[in-house]
Amino acid sequence: MEPVCDNSELNGIWGAEAPDVLVIGGYLIERDKVPPLFEQLQHIKAANGLDPHCPVKWNFKDLDRPLAAHDLLHQKEMLRSKSNVLRTQLLSALITSGATLFTSAIRAHSNKKQVLGRTREDLVGYSFGNLLMRAGLYCSEERAGRRVDILLDWPEKMIGDRL
Repeated sequence: MEPVCDNSELNGIWGAEAPDVLVIGGYLIERDKVPPLFEQLQHIKAANGLDPHCPVKWNFKDLDRPLAAHDLLHQKEMLRSKSNVLRTQLLSALITSGATLFTSAIRAHSNKKQVLGRTREDLVGYSFGNLLMRAGLYCSEERAGRRVDILLDWPEKMIGDRL
């Protein structure tokens, strides 16, 4: 199995001064289904006028650095203009590949920016631990096989602090 995870911070409906909902989500997919999924994703991107190797993320606003690294910044406007279609098609491909989707969402306990800033690392740690525990339980089942590789898009500010 291949678990793939990502984290996002969102503004909830409670009027907080900073993002007050932390979501870590991802999917698990059988290892032998990864290459066909990647081929399907490349086909979807090409069918929508993009380079088949163009990086994509759910949050299209967060793509400047990956696009620049692949010399594909000129694709940014096309990504944005077709974002709804791309998201729908890519998510559909993921689901039809047999992937299992999972998530861990936590609402922060304060609406104050200072408190949210101080508690962010604890929330990320708790949410990641919650998600990892659930993914581990899933992977311990018979169908998961003998090996699990976890791929993470870890928050940049956390790397030096936690690893």
